[in-house]
Amino acid sequence: MKNKICTKCHKNLSLSSFNKLKIAKDGLAYECKLCGRERNKKYNKDNKEKISLTHKKYYQKKKKQ
Repeated sequence: MKNKICTKCHKNLSLSSFNKLKIAKDGLAYECKLCGRERNKKYNKDNKEKISLTHKKYYQKKKKQ
């Protein structure tokens, strides 16, 4: 098996186009790196305030130490 089909874009891609995922049967993520990157960009754009708040809390916690 040298290729795998991405569940998001349905393209037949080489195995190097997928990130590792221990819980998967074949040890690779279900979506290709490009589709994963797009999903992450969309999440970061849609949840900018939530992410910013998390970063601020982490910074404040480390600052106290």
